[in-house]
This record gives sequence, C-alpha cells and structure tokens, in this order.
Amino acid sequence: MDWMQTVDGYCERVASGFWGEPFNTLTGLAFLGVGLAAFARGPFGDDRRAAAALVLVGVASAAQHGFSVVLVVWTDIAANLLYLVLLGVLLLRRLAGAGAVASVFAALSAVAVVNQMLQSVGIRTAFGIWADMFVVLMLVLFGAALAMRARHPATACRIALAAAVLAGGLPFRFLDGGLCDIWPLGTHGIWHLVNATSAALLLSALARHTPDRPRALAEQGEGR
Repeated sequence: MDWMQTVDGYCERVASGFWGEPFNTLTGLAFLGVGLAAFARGPFGDDRRAAAALVLVGVASAAQHGFSVVLVVWTDIAANLLYLVLLGVLLLRRLAGAGAVASVFAALSAVAVVNQMLQSVGIRTAFGIWADMFVVLMLVLFGAALAMRARHPATACRIALAAAVLAGGLPFRFLDGGLCDIWPLGTHGIWHLVNATSAALLLSALARHTPDRPRALAEQGEGR
C-alpha cells in the first residue's frame, strides 16, 4: 500500500496536495474546539478522556482534508474509533453505573464488532449508505434517551436532542458525492459542523447527569 497516495473522496477537492479542501479542513477543526471546551469543563476523568479523543478527531480530520493521503485518512478513522470507544465508556459509566474495566471491555468490543459488521458485503448490500457507524451511534443515543425518559427526563431530553441533531446531519454526510455537479463545495463540511454540535450537546448532557447511585459517581474520581 502506498501510504502517501492522494485520496480524492470529496466534492471540494479539485487538486492534489495541501489545502485542496479548505472548507472541509477548517470545519474539521470544529471537533477540536468542542473537545477543548468539553475537556475544560469535564467533571471526571471519563468526561475528559472522551473530550481529549474528540480533540484528536479534530486534528486528524483537519489533517485528512488538508493533505488527503492514505496515511492521514487511516489516522482519521483511528481517531474516530478511539473517540467512539471512550464515548461508549463514558455512556456506560455515567448512565449504567458500570465499572471501569467492564465499561472499557464492553465499549471496545461493541465498536470492534459493529465496525466489522458494517464492512461486510451482506450488511452493506442490505442497508446501503445506512450501514454507517454514525447511524448506529444515533440509534444508540435515541435508545438511551428512551430508556431514561422515566427516571431522568432532563438527561433523556438532552441526549435525544444530541441524537436528533446528529440525525439532521446525516444527509450532509451521505449527499456529498452526489451533489458535486451542482454544488462543487460539497456538503461534508456542513456534516462536520452539525456532528460537532451534536458531540457538544452530548458531552454536556453527560457531564450534567447525576447517576442513580452516588457511589457510581464517586468511583469516577473527584470532580473539579
């Protein structure tokens, strides 16, 4: 594999080399801004680790669209998967009161299995563009909000809002390639902005949530 081979996967890219996708590059930095803000206000280690992973997503996204070579594309994928794992840990710890080891094992296993399933020919044939990790994340968030609506209505509403914003951004993720002739800038940069907004809402909702059991909160370490 040629790790430095140019990848032309978005409408905006019209030339090889750095700065071939300025809008996508700049909007990718939205994740960095959201991650830094969430890290600064994160009450516990799990919050701050998920936020730090989102910072990496922002850096990797900007690098991917700035340079658009195979190496940074895979770096961007790895950063997103790391964020999803640490977000899963945060969800399990904060919403289900799961232990640290169990949460890491469950989140890592779930992301690995789902990612592998989404690559299968059968799944991609059956679901098409909807065989996507962010579609799965949207469904998980809506499911979590539904499960929590009776005991924690405020948190449920905040998570549902984050899921709804994510859902609203999915068309911009999927339509980029199909609109190149009529919208050369593409829609991927808009997806960045909407997805970053959803992440901001979600991390804020989880930071504000108080678990059912006080001990579950205490086990995460001292707040700040």
